Order: sequence, then C-alpha cells, then structure tokens
Amino acid sequence: MFTIVLKHDFRVGFFVFVTAFCSLIVALQVKGGFPPFYFVRERYSFWTKPIDYREAERRREQEEDIEKTVKALVPLFGLLVLGFGLSFAGLQSFGATVLLLASLYIFWYVSKLRSEVRDRSGGVEYWLVYPITQRFPMLVFDIWVFGLSLMFGMFGFL
Repeated sequence: MFTIVLKHDFRVGFFVFVTAFCSLIVALQVKGGFPPFYFVRERYSFWTKPIDYREAERRREQEEDIEKTVKALVPLFGLLVLGFGLSFAGLQSFGATVLLLASLYIFWYVSKLRSEVRDRSGGVEYWLVYPITQRFPMLVFDIWVFGLSLMFGMFGFL
C-alpha cells in the first residue's frame, strides 16, 4: 500500500524528507545550546587549570565535534543528490524511495544526537523543572525537535 502511494505521489517522500531535514537542523541547534533547555556539566579535574587552557580545550572539543558531524553527514548529501537527480530525471518513484532512505538516515542521526545531548547534559534548566521533565528529561528535546519538524514539514507539504 505504501509503495503504491509513493509510485503515484512524490509529495509523500518529499514531506517525510522535509520533516526529517528540519528535525536534523533543530537537533543540531539544541545540541549547540540553543534554546538553552539543558545545562552542560562542567568537567572538573583534580588539578586546577588556568582559564586559558580550559577555553582552548573547549574550542578544540567543539572543532572536533563539528568535524565529526560533517563526516557523518557526507553520506546524506550523496543520497540527496541521487534522490533529487532521479526525481528531476523523471524517475519520481525511485527519487522518492531514495529520499525516504535519506530520511531514515537523518532520523537515525537525530537519535544519535539525542543520546549525545542526554549524556552531555546534567538535566533540564531550572525554568523547565516540572515533575514530568524530572522523570523524562529528554521529553523537552523530543517535543521541541519533532514538533517544530512536523510543523515545517506540513508547510512543505502544502
């Protein structure tokens, strides 16, 4: 049933792709610290270091994190070129299938980002402390990322 819909309508694959791509963008923003939902645990060592060394160490970690993210997204851009190329060549069912594969890859990577945020954070910020967020601290991430993604995906579908 699902493949029959995809053969006749490219918009379904495009809707799923737009939703997935928006979730990737929003998840990367949350991981970067915007909006400030989660506070970052400071890594204190037994030996105190001057502030300049801590700042240099943080910058090095950020650069390594950006490099790791870019390397993880290289296969995605290959799938995007292939999917849009097939759809512009007139093979829309194959293009929609490749876009769905790219969307699955994006959702997998967003779940990986979610676990990184969970491991890095020390919990939600004080202004978000409610019984439900104390019990499920990643609920804020899920609602923010997937809620905004579905909203933008719906605009792309119209």
